[in-house]
Amino acid sequence: MNPMRNLLSATVLAATPAPTADAAPASSPEQRVIATLQRLFVASKDALLERIWQPEVRVAGRLPTLWAPDDFYIGARLSHCGVDSITLFATPEGWKVAGVFFSVVEAPQCAPSPLGAPEFK
Repeated sequence: MNPMRNLLSATVLAATPAPTADAAPASSPEQRVIATLQRLFVASKDALLERIWQPEVRVAGRLPTLWAPDDFYIGARLSHCGVDSITLFATPEGWKVAGVFFSVVEAPQCAPSPLGAPEFK
């Protein structure tokens, strides 16, 4: 069983800036999210680093939302920056991801991160 599946609601919503030509067909929103994450992260031979800063967390009972600017590195190369927005909800089995949304700004247009450049070894 895929460990990511335990974190996702069966009806998880996800939005990316645009579908890619090599997107894997999937029969449910949950399967589409898992297929996209696997394609992006498992296929890479380089180290992946996503950083967030100044997170804003809002909680209404069993419904928390996280919103934060981010940058994403593939190896030592800045791939993109943008904003991550993740909504969770509480279930008897624990927290589940209800929605994942993010924006992508190509590297040349990214403002410098307040975290500075990451150190790669």
